Amino acid sequence: MGLACCTPSAAMTLNAEVERLGADRYRLTAGFPYAVSPGEAQSALAPVAEQVCAGKAPTWGRYSFATNQPIERPAGAELSTSFEQDVNCGDAGSGTNAGTPALRSPATDADRSAVEARTLEYLALKDSNEFATANALFADDVAVLFGREELEASRRAFNKAAGVPKARTIVGVTFYDDPVDAQSLGRYAAVDYRASYPDRAFYCGYAMWLLQPDGSYRMVRVEESTATDEDVGRATEEVLSALKQQPGCREP
Repeated sequence: MGLACCTPSAAMTLNAEVERLGADRYRLTAGFPYAVSPGEAQSALAPVAEQVCAGKAPTWGRYSFATNQPIERPAGAELSTSFEQDVNCGDAGSGTNAGTPALRSPATDADRSAVEARTLEYLALKDSNEFATANALFADDVAVLFGREELEASRRAFNKAAGVPKARTIVGVTFYDDPVDAQSLGRYAAVDYRASYPDRAFYCGYAMWLLQPDGSYRMVRVEESTATDEDVGRATEEVLSALKQQPGCREP
């Protein structure tokens, strides 16, 4: 079904598609005629979430988004973003989330070193076309999403064009314990990274890791963005900013 809500910041009507995933669980899909951050999209979708939850408190679950931003845009063309958001209806504090709650003790330097090393390992494996080994770093319930042939073919083409990176750098590590917008409880670590390729103006992204019962970390999400020197030479500042904003690229 489709629902409409108002987005004051854009002074427009937002048409959102609503898919029922199960009892008190929905997926909202909406398109925006401009580049938006996840927070901005969630703010715009909040009235829709409240409507479908019909009196129960909505809480955000997993989300995904893509911004269409051609490097060379014809006159009058606008950026656009497609956003998909899962919503759970009910008390966020009810303790019904799956998974094991995060440890009471804070993350240690060993935790930080572990996720940094795993992220650099993952990047090196992708650069070497070792996709089966790279996919094994993902948690079992999400690994299948990253083993599709078209994704591997796209990365092989990227590796052939970009070559071997001159350097891979970890920009920052942030830990999250039992985040309210996650479908599973636990300790998460977001590792921001950059890589330097001969003809790439930038290559950046982040990997999200989840602490496992055995003390290891498995990847649950990865997002990245890149542009060549030629792309940057033709692109507007608006386009470049949007390219870096999508995966939340951080400066060193």
